[in-house]
Amino acid sequence: MSDGDRLLSIQSSMIYSTSIDSYLSEQCKIITKEVKDHPLSLYFREPFTADQETMTIYYQKVSQPMDLSTVQRNLQLNSYQNFECWARDIILIFDNAIAFNTIESLPGCIAAYLKKRTQKRINNLYYNNLRNYEARLYELITDVNRLIENPPSQLGVKAIVSKETPILESFTKPRIEKLMRSLNTLLNNNKLPQILEVLKESGDEIEIGPQQEIDIAGISRKSINNLEAFVAANSK
Repeated sequence: MSDGDRLLSIQSSMIYSTSIDSYLSEQCKIITKEVKDHPLSLYFREPFTADQETMTIYYQKVSQPMDLSTVQRNLQLNSYQNFECWARDIILIFDNAIAFNTIESLPGCIAAYLKKRTQKRINNLYYNNLRNYEARLYELITDVNRLIENPPSQLGVKAIVSKETPILESFTKPRIEKLMRSLNTLLNNNKLPQILEVLKESGDEIEIGPQQEIDIAGISRKSINNLEAFVAANSK
């Protein structure tokens, strides 16, 4: 069966996403509006404009201008590829203001204040998203494992290699792509019920998207491991 004939396919928005999912998009819009409505955001609501001499200096210091109206427009047009792209743009607004005006200036001080305030909102949204929380947890566990195996010399302790704290393997892009190819092959062999059962047993209730796709970007590390085991068992 060709890709065009397939009734259902496995995709991953971690790799192929061209926009933020609807929930995150709405949250990004809310945060952006809150920042824009803040009384101190006057400097940052529209693109910076000045006389030609000032603009020449501005472009020498700021390589990528950004403003809140542009961020709002990008959100409305669904232009951001992911959450991180939006967060980078909104923080860039304040970094640009600091770079051009200096941190000691009034606009620079306001930018530093709004940056700190906005970054806190971004962090809360990021870590309240289960997928990102799991990714951060993975990073922390990996850091702990690295310290266990390679403790700082000043501590005077020996390295420990424990089976209880194995170094976790990262879910790289090639690994996810390989899993998707294998799952799509199994789908063509009428294995959809078994795949959904694996996800259910792993604690994930997956939704089939409007394009008849299963997005594995939203599933847990446990589910990915179990799907890999399922693929291995059905590839023999």
